[in-house]
This record gives sequence, structure tokens and C-alpha cells, in this order.
Amino acid sequence: MPRHADRDDRVCAKRPRLERRALDRVRRHDTASGHLPARRATKHLPQRRHDAARRATLPAQSRQQGRATLRLLRDSRAPPAPLRVQQHLPRVVRGKRLALFRHLARRQARRTHRTEGPPVPRREPVPSRIPEQTQRAAPALQGLHRRGAPAHAPEAAVTYGDAIEFLYGLRLFGAKFGLENTLRLAAQAGNPHRSLRFIHVAGTNGKGSTCAMLESIYRHGGLRVGLFTSPHLVSFRERIQVNRQPVPEADVVRLVAELQPLLARFPRDQHPTFFEVITVMALRYFAEQRCELVIWETGLGGRLDATNIVTPLASVITNIGFDHQQWLGTTLAAIAAEKAGIIKTGVPVHTAAADAEALAVIHSHAVRLNAVVHVLSEANLGRCLPEHWIVPLAGAHQRMNAALAVAVVKSLGTIIPIPAETTRRGVESVHWPGRLQTLTARSGQKLLLDGAHNTPGCEALARAICDLSADTRPALVLGMLEDKDSGTMCAQLAPLSQRIGLVRVASARTAAPDALAAHCRLANSTAEVKCFDSVRQALLWLEAEPLVVVTGSLYLVGEVLALLNPDGTSADERGLNEWR
Repeated sequence: MPRHADRDDRVCAKRPRLERRALDRVRRHDTASGHLPARRATKHLPQRRHDAARRATLPAQSRQQGRATLRLLRDSRAPPAPLRVQQHLPRVVRGKRLALFRHLARRQARRTHRTEGPPVPRREPVPSRIPEQTQRAAPALQGLHRRGAPAHAPEAAVTYGDAIEFLYGLRLFGAKFGLENTLRLAAQAGNPHRSLRFIHVAGTNGKGSTCAMLESIYRHGGLRVGLFTSPHLVSFRERIQVNRQPVPEADVVRLVAELQPLLARFPRDQHPTFFEVITVMALRYFAEQRCELVIWETGLGGRLDATNIVTPLASVITNIGFDHQQWLGTTLAAIAAEKAGIIKTGVPVHTAAADAEALAVIHSHAVRLNAVVHVLSEANLGRCLPEHWIVPLAGAHQRMNAALAVAVVKSLGTIIPIPAETTRRGVESVHWPGRLQTLTARSGQKLLLDGAHNTPGCEALARAICDLSADTRPALVLGMLEDKDSGTMCAQLAPLSQRIGLVRVASARTAAPDALAAHCRLANSTAEVKCFDSVRQALLWLEAEPLVVVTGSLYLVGEVLALLNPDGTSADERGLNEWR
């Protein structure tokens, strides 16, 4: 008889009792933590006693194999460590509904811990043709009591407004640079980016327009295309789109609820920021929607931006100019180094940067990583974008953005072939609001909205205004953030107008209208300059003008769009732009 065989037999005979104790421990564990039991198998214990007696009659080798199998099964079924919902969550501005997300977090935690590994999407992508009213009734949102409601009160779903409040609450964690939090949160969410293909776009200006053109081209080519951009103009949902359909409200609520228990695992001093959270939200949504390509815009800079956790098919750097110097550096070389941080080993690079110093930095980074650089300039623009192709976005600078997008599509032709005629249709069908966007009021007045928010952008806008209204001097509504080069921007735009309204941007970082007025009077001493507390007041002052240009900040453009569509969203949703 093998040594200890009799002891093995006793263990086999006692196994039902041991398993009963283990099940009791599981039930006690789950009761204490609020989780449902991993298994409820007490009704099978008589059958287990019979199985144990039968195993005792088997040869020792068979018993050992059976015990090994049981150990594997037992290990795979062992309950994971309980997930503790973070007790020190950020206080939201109107945080009366924060308790709802704690309930939802516990509910999601139970679902997450029934399987080993990170949570996975629980349902198929919602087709865009389903009405939004139906989407709001998603099962993941049902069955939660509002704070203070009696126990017998009817259950109510968490709303889109609740999700926006939660995201707004993340502002307490500020904005920081680095990839650690994003990588960790993405890993806990199942690393959704590993199943996706990307084109990563950075640059000082033109990122959004170039992304919109790339998206339009590939969508017309029959692909299912995700688009991630920032900031939004009116609604948060603009940031995450699939085939130019903004993420449904119900999916925003669901994604926030699914990520909340993962956020609870982070120490408070290492909590992910708003932009890090929505970056992972976007990745997860694009993976659920089975996007075949994602057009992926950086938030700020590139090297340490949360979007830089992906390895794309191509890296795009639109141009290099002065903006965000307090974070990116005070020289074009330093700024270029941050933007070039998105370059990956062996991944082709496309740029329309014109500054020699910036180009040298981009080439240096690319050489170290064995990446080929394709430079687009005025001299070779026609080879990418024929003159007879129509670019719907106004301004000569948009032809450069379109040519850059076409160059990227051509270079990836062996991976994703797109016919030339399809590329043309995509370019000529592009729509991107807030960039020299023209709106006509009932009175016939035209509003020209442009999000120029730095000196290169204002320079391009000034050229476009001269081309579009050579015979008319438009009125100007100008507002900007205090960290901008307001003196230079006012000097670029004020000479174009004889009536200038200076306004506050709906942001804590707004520049004072009085300071802007001084710059404008210095640049154009004959203009009528007046300060206002809101853009509404300025537009009323200029209601008799045939053409009014509103510019200086994308935030300001968003205010005007929301003013023209008052039922579109709330001020709090636009306020999310404070955190990129």
C-alpha cells in the first residue's frame, strides 16, 4: 500500500464536510461584503457524499488524479477578494445623487467578481437606429433607489445627468500628466485598446479638423470608425462617436457605472483624472462597438497624454506652434518634443509642421525609433489634394489639413485600401462644427463661429476673414482664457473690425474683458469697443450687424451654439471642458 494512502482515503471521505465548511465561509464572506454567493450548492451535498464513497474504492492513482482535478476546480471557483467601494469619493457640485453610483458600484462589483479577470462588456453593441428613449431603459440602469427615498418607493433609473455630475466631480483630482493611471485603469477594464486599430493625431492646431476628415474618408470607405476628440462644444457625448453618432446617453451612464468600482481601487492621492477616465471609457465603448478603426486625438501635448497608451497604424502631427507653454515648454523645439512623444517604433509619421527647428526634433525622435517621416508642405500639397477637390471647411488652412488626411490614407493603402474616388467623397462630405462655421439668423444676420484660441489659429482666422468678406468689415465678439497670449491675439483680430464686443468666457479661467479691451484699443484706435458680462449681451448689442465673428475660444463657440439651441444641454455639461 502506498504511503499515506489510508490518510488520502480519510481526506476523500471527509471532503463533503470540508466543502460544506468552505461553502459556509463563502456565504459568510459574501454576506459581510454585500456580494451574492459565488455558488449555492448545498442541495448537492448528498450526491457529494455518494461520490466520495465511490472514489474511496478507486485505485490510489485514480484518486490522486481526481484530487488534482478537484483542486483545479476549487481554485477556479474560489471567491476573489472583496471589492471595497471607495468611501472618500469626490463631492460633486450637486452631489445629492452620488449615493446612486455607490449602489450601482456594488451591483457592478457583484457581476464583475462572478468571473475571474477584468470585467468584460455584458451586451452586444446597441445599433444606432434604436431610438434613444429605448436605450435609456437599458437593464444596467434599473433598480436603484434615490437617496432619501422610502424603502417602498418605486425604483428609478440613474439618469444621464447623474453620470455627468459624477464626471464633473472628478475635477477635484485636477489634470496631470503621465500614463500610469491610464494604463492601470485600462488593464482593469480589460485592455480594450488591444483589440483596436488607431490613427493617433497630435499638433498645436488642426487636430480636430484633420481627425474629422480622416473619419469621413474611412467611413465612406465602409469601415466602422470611432472618433475621440476634445473638447466638446455643447454636449459631452460629442467626444466619443461611432460613425459620427455620439455615444448614447444610456451608454454614458452604463460606462460610468462599470468604471466606478474600478476607480474605487485607486488610492485617493493617485485617483485618475477626468480625462484619464473618459479615455478608458472611450476605449471600452469602441471595443464594444467593434470599431474597425479609431481616429484618436490627443488631449494636450502627446508624450505624457493619456491617449498615448496605444500603438497606432500611423502617427500624425499636424503642426507646431506656441500654445500651452506652461505645460509644454517655451520654445518650438520643446513643444515639438512633447508632440513627437506619440511616435512609436516602426510606425510611420505624417506632419505638416513648417518650422525647421520643430521638424528637426520630429526627425530626431523618428530616427531613434526607426519610424519614417512624411512631411507635407505647400510645395507638395497638390500631389495629395487636387485643386478641383472641394473642402467644405472654410479657410486655406483647411486644405492643408485635408491634404494631410489624404496623405495618411494613401500611406496606409496596403493595410486599409481606400479608392481615390471614395477618398474624395469623404473629404467633400466632412462636417466639423465650430471651425469657421456659418449660421444664419431669421433676421438674415450671419454668425461666423471659429474656435481659434491661440496665435497661429487667430492668424489663420484673420486670413480667412479677409478672403470671405473682402467687401465687409465684420463685427467681432471676442473672449478667451487668461493663459493665452491675449495681446498678440487681439492685435491679429482687432484691425479687422470697427465694432468689437469683449465678453467673459463661461470658465473660471476667463480673461477679463477690460484687459482685452485695452489690447483691442491699442491695435485699432478707431474701433468702437465695449465690454459685456455674457455673449448674449454682446450679440444683442450687435444684432443690426450683417456679419458677426465669434472667436477666441472653443468654449465661447460652444456657448453660442448652446444659446441657439437652448434645449441641447446644460451649463454643467459644457463645464466639463475645464478638465480637457
